[in-house]
Amino acid sequence: MLLAGCVANVELKGPAEMQPRERAAFVLMLYNNADTNYRVQFEETSKPLSEDMKTYFRKYKSTLEGAAPVIRLYVDTVTLGAKPSPEAEENMVRLIYKLQALLSGGKHGS
Repeated sequence: MLLAGCVANVELKGPAEMQPRERAAFVLMLYNNADTNYRVQFEETSKPLSEDMKTYFRKYKSTLEGAAPVIRLYVDTVTLGAKPSPEAEENMVRLIYKLQALLSGGKHGS
């Protein structure tokens, strides 16, 4: 009950409405969750992997590997107090949705 009362006073923002520091923290959390999810799923999946599972894990890993340097640059920019370009902001919002899709079992490499 206390938790519900606290949550009622919080304004929920979508990625596009977040400030750069909020977006940076959010995308780091999503990336770390997606990475942990990948590792756990891979460990718990029966071996040998089927071709479908090999493709799934390759796409998942490829998405994570492609996201890491983009996230790192964005977070470093924000941490230094610089303002990310509108293009960097747009890319980060798209990346957030891509990571959310990974975590929800949606499309993986689009």
